[in-house]
Amino acid sequence: MINKIEQLIVIITGNCNSGCIHCTYWKNKSQIFLDKEIFYKTILSLKKIGLKSVMISGGEPFLHPSIIKFVEFLHENNLGIKLTTNGIILNKINSRYLKKIDDFSISLDSSNRKTYHKIRGVNKFDKVLENIKMLRKIKKRVKLSFLIQKKNYNEIPVFLDLCNKIGVKKVSFLVPNKNGEFNECSSENYSKMLLLEEELFDFEKNILPKIKSKLKKYKISSNYKLNVLDQIVKYFKCFNKKFKCNPIRYTKCSFPINNLILTEKGKLKPCLFMPYEYKNPFIKNENIDKIKEFRNEYLFKNNLFEKHCIFCLEVPL
Repeated sequence: MINKIEQLIVIITGNCNSGCIHCTYWKNKSQIFLDKEIFYKTILSLKKIGLKSVMISGGEPFLHPSIIKFVEFLHENNLGIKLTTNGIILNKINSRYLKKIDDFSISLDSSNRKTYHKIRGVNKFDKVLENIKMLRKIKKRVKLSFLIQKKNYNEIPVFLDLCNKIGVKKVSFLVPNKNGEFNECSSENYSKMLLLEEELFDFEKNILPKIKSKLKKYKISSNYKLNVLDQIVKYFKCFNKKFKCNPIRYTKCSFPINNLILTEKGKLKPCLFMPYEYKNPFIKNENIDKIKEFRNEYLFKNNLFEKHCIFCLEVPL
């Protein structure tokens, strides 16, 4: 049974100021911003069943007109605050508020200006690096995310050199995805991002050993333990007919049990990779037991773990 929710991920807007090839948010030109009252009510209700931290995400969260109020509200309620951002306009935010955020996750996806521009659609590599250095100067924890694809897979060792140089000791390796809330891309772009046979051979034989070596050398932690980094190669092989590879299935994921997603439209989802959402009972101050009963029935009676926990490389291993 699900009796508590420890982390809430809040997608406060679908609006974004990048143009990434692996994402569709910016194409929609969304002007939907999460309502402040829905944000406040949901947070206060979830505190009653064990909420400990909130991850603010988007789109680009700093485009939400109430982002500062959200941060202050969470800080006043003694909740941990994590925030995912492209890092482009961090310099426009008063450091007084940035200091209230515990952890920053910044998407970089490259080791140089040229590749950054190709992948993320804007020429802001130098500005993002400046802002990362600014966060490190005020002693904030920073994690850099790197979505592995055809255009950048061979840059990962140099990317790790860069992380070490600017004092970042945590990275997150991601893969292209067509189904989830994050990194969702069109079928056309998705196929162009996958590694082909020669690239997979190069990645497995030449790049991967360097990645493992530099993670260990620089004492950089990642979302993959060193002994399971090979799962990334297997992920790409599963989409290439030349490799006889069975899909990766993780059926012991605890994410939907301890976490919850609040969308910019005010609705709830159990997971970024599960396609369904349901009404938010907290808006009308309904009994907290309703959400627990619904989630238990939704996840287990419908056997969603077996149906949808496929190719999800976000699962801690």
